[in-house]
Amino acid sequence: MRLILTDPLSETLHSFLARHTVQERNKELALALVESANRGDPCPLTAPFAPARPLLACDSVLADGDHVALRLTATTGAAVWCLLAEFRFDGEGRLVEHHAAPLPAAAG
Repeated sequence: MRLILTDPLSETLHSFLARHTVQERNKELALALVESANRGDPCPLTAPFAPARPLLACDSVLADGDHVALRLTATTGAAVWCLLAEFRFDGEGRLVEHHAAPLPAAAG
């Protein structure tokens, strides 16, 4: 069976693949922000720690539509923090909204 773009299944598959691609792109953009922060570049992820410069490690990343959520470990000297961050990207991949909340890591 050969599908053509006018077939309903083909349209559904195209929609799924396009959405998946956008979510993967947005994950990569969010992870690029982590790398940028670790290079010392100004970044929304480091703002809660100013003037300290944390080292960030990504523990998990989730994407849904144009939103990406990160759970990070942030280390500033001897202090360890859990950083929860949410980003929203527009259709062109530009960051249009972000929130970051550092929480003290549980003693373990």
